[in-house]
Formats: sequence, C-alpha cells, structure tokens
Amino acid sequence: MLDTLRLTLGDYEISGDANLDVHRETVNTATGEVRGRYPLFRRGSGFIEGKKAVHNADDWNFTLEPHGPIGSQILVPQVSFSVPKLANGSNFEPADFKTTKAGLKILQRELALVGVKTNINTATISRLDSCKSVRTVERFEAYAPVLARLQGKRMAQRGYGSSFLWLNGLQQISAYDKYEEMKQKKKNLSRVPRNCVRFEHRMLKPRKVRDVLGFGNVTDLIAGFEQVGIAYRAAMENHLFRHSPIDVPVLAVDDIMESLKVFQRAGNRYYVADFLTAYAILQLGDHKANFLAAVEGTSANRATHNRLRKMLEKMEMNSLSLQLVMPSKHTQGELYGELKREVLAA
Repeated sequence: MLDTLRLTLGDYEISGDANLDVHRETVNTATGEVRGRYPLFRRGSGFIEGKKAVHNADDWNFTLEPHGPIGSQILVPQVSFSVPKLANGSNFEPADFKTTKAGLKILQRELALVGVKTNINTATISRLDSCKSVRTVERFEAYAPVLARLQGKRMAQRGYGSSFLWLNGLQQISAYDKYEEMKQKKKNLSRVPRNCVRFEHRMLKPRKVRDVLGFGNVTDLIAGFEQVGIAYRAAMENHLFRHSPIDVPVLAVDDIMESLKVFQRAGNRYYVADFLTAYAILQLGDHKANFLAAVEGTSANRATHNRLRKMLEKMEMNSLSLQLVMPSKHTQGELYGELKREVLAA
C-alpha cells in the first residue's frame, strides 16, 4: 500500500565535501540587505552558508534548510522519495513490507554516497502516501461521473478531467487515470493495464501520520507496517465509499439531459421515445440475439420478426450515438460498487 515518504532525518552528519547544491542568500540591490544566509554545514574550520542545500537524485530529493520563526530557526534535513520507485524502478505497484525495507536500505546507502550520513531508522515521518491501482472493467471516462459526485468528509473537491482530488490542510485523496498519467510522462506501459484507476491517500503532516497510524518514525513503521493498509482502507471507506451502491443514482439528471439533446437535435418530435428505445438496446448489450430468439419463441408471425429486426438495426445506430454521451453500459451504481469492492479489498 505504501508509495511516497517524506522523512525528517534524526541523527545525521554532513561531510565537508558533500555533493550538495547550495542556494545562496538573496541581496536587496536597493538597500544591500542580505536575506537567507545561514550556516548550513561545517567545512574545515568554517561553515558553508546559504539559504538551503539540496541534492536532487533520480529517485529521491534531499533538502537542508532552516525552519521556524526568524531568529530562532533550526536546520531541518528532509528527504522525499517514492518507496517502490526507488526499490523497483516503478511506482505502479505500491511497496509491501519487503520492498519498503529494501527501499529504506537503498536510501541510506545513497545518502551516504553524497555525503549525508544517517541512521534512517531514527527518521520521523512528515508525510506518508499510500495507494492502490485498481484494474477496472471500463475506461476512466466511465467512472468520472461517479467520482465527480463523491464528497469527502470536511474536504474540498476539485476535478481536472482525468483526475479528481479531495483535500484539506492535513490530507488529500486522489483518483486518476494511471495509464494516462504514465503515458504523459513517457513511462514504460508494457505492464500497465489500459483500464486502471489509481486511488491515493496522502497524509501531509507529521501530526496526521501520528494520529492515524499511532506512530511517527521509521522504526515503528517497520514494526507496524500492516497499519498502513488498514489506515488506507479506513480513509477510503470513510470519505469516498461509505455509501451502498443502491444509494448512487442509476442515471444523473445531467447525463439524461445531454443524451436527450442528442435525439432532439436529430429533428424527430418523438425523441423521448427514441431515447428510451436506444437506452433499452444499450442495456441489452451482447444479449440482443437472445432477445430476438425470445420474441421468436413467443410469436410465430414472421412479419413481426422482420419488423423487430429492422427496428433493432435502426435503433442500434441511435444507441451508438447514445454511447458517445453515456460511455458505459453499466449504471453508476454498478460502477460505484465495482470501485468500492476493489479499493477496499485487503
């Protein structure tokens, strides 16, 4: 379930020849006032000074900068990284217990190589993201109307087309098209299913991590790793999937109106009847042949059979138009139930 960690290092030492980029102080050209000059780490008998020091590796980012009120700042060393990406080269599948231990070991070794020595087990967790990639029956577009109607408790919602975000100051929940995200980043898609929705829970503050997981450092994370999955499922159920599928509207008003307009623009004054017929055919899906066989079994009139076949052929074209505005043949309740079942599965 684990994806991203931001750790604040506990015991650490930065060597004088560390491979860090130092951001220099700023100077006001009018007044000559210098801002952001802090002793960052020791070199020889003096200090390397600047606003902050960073190292941006391929799979992790280290930052050393002062935090706190002016005059009483303390240096805070932090490192952010995707655990599965560092350990396995990809973050498509979240990190399990074994992958997490391996990723932390790699991180400690790579930090030492750039001159930052630390015992990673003493680090505190200042942010923790957990996730699950759900292989879905339909494309992401079919689930978008369902996701757009979900409301997280005491969370604002933002929609961006191929992604949705529920957030407050302490946490975020995100749902997005994982295939499209990796495609835009030009990642290897050979092992990524085309229909895949990613659900992420992001605890943004140390206090939130402690309140939810009951611990706040790496040692306890390893000892109580199962709590990450428990907390993820609890957050998803509490905020997004607390309803029963039967509570979700079968068809939303906006969807129906948009669909009716398709038939209204065709100029037929019986557009409502055409919509209802097309919708019925759309629901039949791959069972139209069975429907015809059933009709033939209840009526021996060949003329009735022929009229029905011609009507189905005509209305099948209308049902194709209907699919343009209703991308799924499943109801929103069914799609919601599918997502709920897959996301909350252990």
